[in-house]
Amino acid sequence: MQKLKIREDLIFLEQEFYDEDLTPVKAMTTRQIRILGGKLFPMVWKMQKTGVKDEYTVLEYKKISFDTNLPDSLFTLSSLKTPKR
Repeated sequence: MQKLKIREDLIFLEQEFYDEDLTPVKAMTTRQIRILGGKLFPMVWKMQKTGVKDEYTVLEYKKISFDTNLPDSLFTLSSLKTPKR
């Protein structure tokens, strides 16, 4: 099960993840909501196991583009197996 916390303006704030026994196992939280790529967007995302304070993963956006045209061939199985660099 998952539990989401979303602001009235549809900005994602938090997502909690639960195991089969409905015990919380991890949470993803966001902060520093700013205009990024022309939209309100959380600049910092943090994933952390429940009860573990010193272990987490942080994703920090510096720049982002929305509505970017990507070729359909980018998402073929062949392209995904052998990405061009």
